[in-house]
Amino acid sequence: MIYVNAMSNRILLLGGCHHIGQHLLVPEIIGEDDCVVDGSQIVGKMGKKMVLWFLEQNKEKIDSDSIVRKAYAYKEQQEKLIAWPSLIPGCVNLAQGSETYVGMQHKLRHYLANNERPDVVLITDVGNKHRGVVVNDATGKYVCSQEIGLLGRQQGTLPDHIYSKAVEKIRQQEVHGEAYQKRKFKRSYEMLVKTLRSLGITYRFLVVQDYNRYIADDYIDLNPFYRQYTDEQENQVISKKRKAQTDIADYVQSKLNSI
Repeated sequence: MIYVNAMSNRILLLGGCHHIGQHLLVPEIIGEDDCVVDGSQIVGKMGKKMVLWFLEQNKEKIDSDSIVRKAYAYKEQQEKLIAWPSLIPGCVNLAQGSETYVGMQHKLRHYLANNERPDVVLITDVGNKHRGVVVNDATGKYVCSQEIGLLGRQQGTLPDHIYSKAVEKIRQQEVHGEAYQKRKFKRSYEMLVKTLRSLGITYRFLVVQDYNRYIADDYIDLNPFYRQYTDEQENQVISKKRKAQTDIADYVQSKLNSI
């Protein structure tokens, strides 16, 4: 179902992996209609099947040393097209895996410098194992967002020396413990909100994970939808997750219409 946005808003979404349709295409890739995904193990399970799936979708010649990276990028791109934000007209979805509020601030500034100002910004909560740091260098200012469990393996487009500095900075901050990280999450969120308020841009905060309710008092609660497609071990039942995309879009749309 596609929704008619009665307000004709330009909507910008800044967020993490819950909003990019992560794993929605896994059943198609591995050939199991009703699979349950454990995020920490699905990469190994997909393996060669994902590469074969990618090659079936893309017939052009691809260098063998980059094929796995391109297969993952293509999967993420295609899943984003069927994630709930794609069902809301006018919504630009800048969400990505391992996102942080530090990363969102960087994306917001870049977006505003190159695009019309959005009418509404949707900020989503992020995983409590995500870490974001800023690295200042003679060549510029860099933002690095990482999943702590994948630290050292998510370089992306960052130069080698910048990524090394970012990894070291994250490790130094990690010794301060969970309380420090929670304060940093909240402070970074508040800095993002301060930027939006200073520009007169309306925003709403979307919360998926119960453990993020401390970030702000006013939010759109998406946790009930998350519970619809996860089991007691937090594994995702993909058939239920696909159905939930429409339900989430419907719910968020109703909240936008009431602004």
